[in-house]
Amino acid sequence: MNANDGKRLLHSAVLLTAAALITKMLSIGYRIPYQNITGDIGFYIYQQVYPIHGIIVTLAMYGFPVVISKLLAEQTENRQQLLALSFWVLLIISVLFFLLLIILSPVIAKLVGDKELTALYRTIAFSFLFVPFISVLRGYFQAEENVFPTALSQISEQVVRVIIIVTLAFYFMNEGFGVYAAGTGAAFGSIAGSFASVLVLVLVYMRVKGNYIGSTRLTIERKEALNIAKRLLVQGFMISIGALALLFFQFIDAITVLNQLKQYGLSPIEAKTIKGVYDRGHPLLQLGLTLATSLSLIIVPTIAKAVTGQNKQEAQNKAGFALKVALVISIAASLGLAIIIEPTNIMLFKDTRGSSVLAIHGMTIFFGSLTLTSIAILQGLNKVNVTLRVVILGLAVKIVMNVLFIPFFGIYAAATATVIGFAVMAAHSLFIVHKELQLFSNYEFRFNRIIGAVGGMSVIVFFWKKIAQEHVFTDGRLAATGTALSTVLLAVIIYFGFLLANRVFTPSEFGFLKSKGKGVSREN
Repeated sequence: MNANDGKRLLHSAVLLTAAALITKMLSIGYRIPYQNITGDIGFYIYQQVYPIHGIIVTLAMYGFPVVISKLLAEQTENRQQLLALSFWVLLIISVLFFLLLIILSPVIAKLVGDKELTALYRTIAFSFLFVPFISVLRGYFQAEENVFPTALSQISEQVVRVIIIVTLAFYFMNEGFGVYAAGTGAAFGSIAGSFASVLVLVLVYMRVKGNYIGSTRLTIERKEALNIAKRLLVQGFMISIGALALLFFQFIDAITVLNQLKQYGLSPIEAKTIKGVYDRGHPLLQLGLTLATSLSLIIVPTIAKAVTGQNKQEAQNKAGFALKVALVISIAASLGLAIIIEPTNIMLFKDTRGSSVLAIHGMTIFFGSLTLTSIAILQGLNKVNVTLRVVILGLAVKIVMNVLFIPFFGIYAAATATVIGFAVMAAHSLFIVHKELQLFSNYEFRFNRIIGAVGGMSVIVFFWKKIAQEHVFTDGRLAATGTALSTVLLAVIIYFGFLLANRVFTPSEFGFLKSKGKGVSREN
């Protein structure tokens, strides 16, 4: 790979990360007005269905397109055949899952403890039908090193989705149709967003190619076709495993928490309400994880390049810097959220219900950021199979803790189970990364300086929050907003100042992105 290829790779990674950041912000932002419109039970209903849609979208937008682009890169001939085969394989699988969810929706609704969710599961099942179109077209454009259609479709999907979800929620609640109708509207909004994504990709593809992918007659031999299909499905899932981890945790909560809360002694209405309060934490986690991992994950694709060139020192430097950035941001985000959780809860969700649970839940930002960055590094090191083991271990911890402890400790057990599940994944994945790169022996993380910076920041903003609540912003939602935002602003300024004063980052680390992959040397 020459210098221009490397520069193009970095620019593509930056564009895709920017698009992902925009869509994440939109995804986080609309949940707040949705909760304000529908209440905690409405938010519970939404969160019971969202993980299914999130898993589908993640595979369609990230996992499968990456594999398809790799397959196309390996082919000099018959690329149209490959696209057509990929389309038909994904179409068959998607239709099967669509029919399965349609048929099993009543069973799943009964399993999670709320039969009224049946219509929502049946609506969200239509998301499967968009997978082959989104995956194949994104894969084609990524193979052509044209990431603009991918980014545009991603943003279009989220914009349409947000507008429809919030509009229908307001309409259904205002007209008295109720929270389950609003939930069905949210599921429909997700379908509409997927349609918008497909429309953008198809229009661009037709302008470039002028033909339909599915119209190509397949002539690939059966054995080769089966090998390609297996590679597409298995690798597509494996590549997505890091992005799917949080969604799997949410899905486990969706199928276990309500029933376990009933065993704890809550009535169905109380259990739904408490689950909805607990679900307030998801947009906060998503925001924290996005901020902590976006910058570091731009660096990760260059690790694969270093490994291919057998440059272990370069891979070590880039992996170390990615982890260091994730560590510095995530530890401050987790502690900062715990400090301001009460005014933040009022600012976003009107009241302080569940603040202590949300503070516990927020620690997931720290362990989750380290987990997601470590998994991405392992994928860059071609250790994709190992990442599946890491996630399965964390999910096992989550399931066991939810089932065993929620009946005794209530919703606190669900939050703690998520934190411990991600802590186990972080420890396991970091151990493997260190084993491969001897990272903690050879890279300058400056842990003591980071702890000093975050400790100093935490003490100062804690006292500022107290002063702000008692003497500056005294009462009401507007006052809570002033307290939360002023504390965040002060925290950013103070923390950045401490990072500079403690020389947490070396000069070469500050210049890492400007150097576009020249590496980060170890400095004292």
